[in-house]
Amino acid sequence: MDVAETVTERSYRYPPRARWSSGAATVVCGGLAAGMIALQFTADIDLVERGQLLIFTVVFLALAVHAAGTVRAFGREVRLAHAGVGSGGELVPWHDVARVEILPLRSRMDVYAADGRRFLSLRPELDGFAAVQDYIIAHMQPRPCSPPCTIPLLSPETGAPVAVASLLLAVWFGPQRGPALPALFGGISLSLVLLYWARRRRIDVERDALVLWQGWRALRVPYRDISAVHLQARPRQHGGAVHYIVLERATAESVPIAGFRRGYNEAYHCIDTAWRKAAHPERAGG
Repeated sequence: MDVAETVTERSYRYPPRARWSSGAATVVCGGLAAGMIALQFTADIDLVERGQLLIFTVVFLALAVHAAGTVRAFGREVRLAHAGVGSGGELVPWHDVARVEILPLRSRMDVYAADGRRFLSLRPELDGFAAVQDYIIAHMQPRPCSPPCTIPLLSPETGAPVAVASLLLAVWFGPQRGPALPALFGGISLSLVLLYWARRRRIDVERDALVLWQGWRALRVPYRDISAVHLQARPRQHGGAVHYIVLERATAESVPIAGFRRGYNEAYHCIDTAWRKAAHPERAGG
């Protein structure tokens, strides 16, 4: 399914099996949390073990709450129309769709109205998710930002589950079984957290330049060096497209940027407006 197929008014639904699997996850995680709470009342565990159980209880409760929220989301349909987007009986006009937030670790995209209210959450299990996501981002009406401001970019989060699992293993082995295993798994978790920070990405939109950050490395692109700002799309294998903002430079290679946490539409308008005002003030209103 491509973006062109989504322009007709229709509703998109989640497959029933997704709701059942999330319901099962809710029951399992809730049961594990309840079991660990029950263990807190036994007399043959020491204070350290109680602390360990408390940490695991919080983790499984959080997973149960997340899975329950997913079940509710899977029970709603997403309505996409020329006039706007919404869920159930609500349809928010496009001029009131002001912001999206892409959360890869939580596997969802949240959609916000102009008043700051989140009115829709999209999950990858949705029928035609990629095309629906692209259509919403293309038709939203983001609020303009004034420099200095920051555009958050998506950062590699593939090691996050391993980091959490390693931290939990460090807690599980604890001090009773010696320092070696807790130190090993704690070190793995810390290393993955530091790797994430070393690869974290953002764009600082300043009054005279764009600064592209990846971890502690920065690429400064003055507006006077940019000859054009345009969008470029490459189709994805499973539908939708990857959108790049390309900074064309007359004296150096162009700079393609992709992976916008709040959607390419908002980022493009912000960067293009800042560039026009700084480098071409006579065309800023055009």
